[in-house]
Amino acid sequence: MIHSMTAFAAKRIALGPAAEATWELRSVNNRFLDLSFRLSDPWRPLEPELRQRLAGRIKRGKVEVRLQLQHTAESPPPAVDPKALAALAQLQATIRDHFPDAPPLSVGEIAQWPGVLSGDADDTEAQRAALLAAFDAAVDELIAHRAREGAQLAAALETRAQQLREWVREARRLAPEAHARYAAQLSAALAQITTPETEDRIRQEVALYAQKVDVAEELDRLDAHLDELAHTLTRDGPVGKRLDFLMQEFHREANTLSAKAAHPDLTRIALEMKVLIEQMREQVQNIE
Repeated sequence: MIHSMTAFAAKRIALGPAAEATWELRSVNNRFLDLSFRLSDPWRPLEPELRQRLAGRIKRGKVEVRLQLQHTAESPPPAVDPKALAALAQLQATIRDHFPDAPPLSVGEIAQWPGVLSGDADDTEAQRAALLAAFDAAVDELIAHRAREGAQLAAALETRAQQLREWVREARRLAPEAHARYAAQLSAALAQITTPETEDRIRQEVALYAQKVDVAEELDRLDAHLDELAHTLTRDGPVGKRLDFLMQEFHREANTLSAKAAHPDLTRIALEMKVLIEQMREQVQNIE
């Protein structure tokens, strides 16, 4: 299935009785995988795990991850564990017996001491688990969005590829006419020459011209590239770089066809091909 690199997803969850958290994920096209994170200070340690989870599911594109925290009500003060507080006080007294000049602990330092605020560690772990679960759900939504966009891109590419096939068939039909037209023009130009070598000269010139303007090889390669395009659109996994290479080959053959065109209609067809190929190239830039 084809995936686009352009998508958006958001997931909001309750983070305790007085706060909410929202994950926002945005992705756009990029040659490689480029991940950036904007996390609130308390949750910055989550970044390595988030990066690993995201890289395991998305292979290409620039993805921006943002975590926003909103307070929905005034948070109740955390409960203090008297036993832990007494143990900390005893520890501080023992240390100051040996180091009387040591400064006493501040309120902030006491509050940050493990176990002083009862339930704090459990709450933090529960919040961490909830945030990770919500992040995974947001990634699911982002990938689903990329898949929907990818299906639309694949359909657009198939439509233009079908039109390109029609132009190739039309070019094949016109190619013999170009040869015949040149042969007739050359015969008329040499009709006034009354030497025995006239017919041989005409045949030689026509043969040289036919080699110079023969576009069968370019049309065969265009057909082969179209077959490869159809096959690539049914492959699993990232195919954007392969499609981008195919677009370069399409351009190469269309340019050669335009240079060798010996018929006004062939020139027109080559120009129409270039327009279609450029439209396809722009769409391919957004495919993972």
